[in-house]
Amino acid sequence: IMIDKLKSLPPVSEMMRECGLEPKKQFGQNFLFDLNLTGRIARSVPNIEHTPVVEVGPGPGGLTRAILLAGAPRVIAIEKDKTTAPILSQIVDVSAGRLSVIYDDALRVNFSELGLNEYAICANLPYNVGTELLIGWLQKIAHGERILSLTLMATIFASCTPKTPDNSDNNSNEIVVDNTNANVVYQTLIRNGIS
Repeated sequence: IMIDKLKSLPPVSEMMRECGLEPKKQFGQNFLFDLNLTGRIARSVPNIEHTPVVEVGPGPGGLTRAILLAGAPRVIAIEKDKTTAPILSQIVDVSAGRLSVIYDDALRVNFSELGLNEYAICANLPYNVGTELLIGWLQKIAHGERILSLTLMATIFASCTPKTPDNSDNNSNEIVVDNTNANVVYQTLIRNGIS
């Protein structure tokens, strides 16, 4: 039933228009509208059906919907921009208790206080804080925090990550850090703007 309710919500772009929501440069927002792309990102989270997911910067919830549809048992979304509340609250309402939203700066949120023993992070990170968040999460993993995987859109990391295994640029790739096996997997989801 929850899946039907999620699928019956209007498209993200339509919900944004109705609420007068535009991406804000000061928050580094870059919204995802392509359902095929968001679905592929969500499904690339290792063992998603059994893993709680923390999403940073859900914006109007395009990736949030995909994470829920992929079967995550619990999703905690951390969003700094409170103007997204009218849209995210609609997703919360149909999520059967599986989605909660924290309106705060992800850099200030103490992830160890989220009430999760272990979790995955899945995010289309805001440009302005993406690198800082990534470094913080990798440090937490190194110190034993049970972040099982990081699934991130890598467009913002092109200047701080190595070439992909096929030696191509990282623009518009997804980086998956699977902490259960200490593997880094590069998955090309978009190449030259085409998914």
